[in-house]
Amino acid sequence: AVDIAFSAPDFVHGKKLRFRYRLSGLNDTWSAGSPARHVFFAGLSPGLYTFEVEVSDAAGRWTGKTAAYSFRIRAPWWASW
Repeated sequence: AVDIAFSAPDFVHGKKLRFRYRLSGLNDTWSAGSPARHVFFAGLSPGLYTFEVEVSDAAGRWTGKTAAYSFRIRAPWWASW
């Protein structure tokens, strides 16, 4: 299982910010926008993944700037002969 938390430094409109994310390697479509700042993925298969998150501004426009983190889920040792 992978648990990812994220945020954006906005001290004026913090509660109005919305986030969307995608996990390449699992699904390349963006999630619906949400004020949630955390996502949990369970049961990921072995492979390479890239998590991307984007924030909207106070007016609800997506910024086009993303933060990304790549990681690999390795196969269990008994399946990696």
